[in-house]
Amino acid sequence: MNTRLNVFLPASLIFVSLTVFDLVQTPAAEPSYQTAKVTRGDLRVVIRATGTIEPAEVMDVGAQVPGRIVSFGEDADSKGKSIDYGSKLVKGQILAQIDDAIYRARLEEEVASLQVAEAKLELAKVKMQAAAAESGRIQVLQKTAAGSQVDADAAKSNELVAKAGLDIAAAEIAKQKAALRLAQINLDATRIKSPVDGILIDRRVNVGQTVVASLNAPSLFLIAGDMKKMRIWASVNEADIAQIQVGQPVEFTVEAFPTQTFNGKVVQVRLNAQMTQNVVIYTVVIGIDNSDEKLLPYMTANVQFEVGDKHGVVLIPTAAVGWRPQVDWIAPDARDNPVSLPKGKRQPRVWMVEGMFVRPIDIQLGLSDGKETEITAGDVKEGQEVIIGEAHTATTFAPKRVQD
Repeated sequence: MNTRLNVFLPASLIFVSLTVFDLVQTPAAEPSYQTAKVTRGDLRVVIRATGTIEPAEVMDVGAQVPGRIVSFGEDADSKGKSIDYGSKLVKGQILAQIDDAIYRARLEEEVASLQVAEAKLELAKVKMQAAAAESGRIQVLQKTAAGSQVDADAAKSNELVAKAGLDIAAAEIAKQKAALRLAQINLDATRIKSPVDGILIDRRVNVGQTVVASLNAPSLFLIAGDMKKMRIWASVNEADIAQIQVGQPVEFTVEAFPTQTFNGKVVQVRLNAQMTQNVVIYTVVIGIDNSDEKLLPYMTANVQFEVGDKHGVVLIPTAAVGWRPQVDWIAPDARDNPVSLPKGKRQPRVWMVEGMFVRPIDIQLGLSDGKETEITAGDVKEGQEVIIGEAHTATTFAPKRVQD
């Protein structure tokens, strides 16, 4: 027996309103281009960096011998006062005096040791003379058969021993003289002197403080050799270092004189780069004239390296060089040129609107400051419009209501 199930729903209960939403995509709008005019003007390209102003000649002066600081040298400009920060110094001027009692005693000890060595030398000379005389007497007796060969050999041996003793005494003299010179040097080193004419920038020790000399002697005084000749130690990014050359002109400002611009020249590009937050930084040394002594050590300088300065050149926005259209936007007769396609390495070019399409114009680029770029060759004239980007009408999806 076949059983068939029929399902009946009352008509009054099967009224259902079904609403379906379909996403219908509207056609994309034609591309809309952003353009800018080709201009003619001046272009100055600089590389910006920061640096620290320092004297061209800076010296750290330490202690050659250990000891306690008992006094400072006298300030040449202020009689009766000790040197202090900013004091003008002359070469050989005493900066500080270390307690020299121990070194004087050591010098006296070495003087006495030298005197002992000299006395021993005299004694050795006497012994040498006596031994030589004895040897001569034995030789005479031997000729007359009154002396034996044994006595002659003993006398000769004594003479040789006396001569060796004389040589030892002479060497001891040389040794003691060297020790005496060393003691004198150490005594003289208790007077710490300025190695150059200059200005005392920093004093890192006080009276009563004990200094310890070592292989890495601590710096007690920091002296600037000549404040009229200063240098800037500027930090330059590796991306810009290839454009920095010795002799290149530099302009800089400091916060102390914000309305004044100072000038200098690159004197050195140092190769010992440093890594700072995964960025390679090179140090560039800039020589500056500080004849008026306005600039002070360790001021921060905002530096501009002049890379190029052009006047009356054709300029385009840099954004125009980097823009590339889609292939179907390009004029049909220009699509056959593979260079026109946005793939691989391309000839520098700009694009202009031509009816419903865009057309490329090959160019040669010159200087660029990031915003504007110089055109050195190409069929681009002042006043023309070049494309710098495009703005599409956003593709939208509108809901469509369907009722069944």
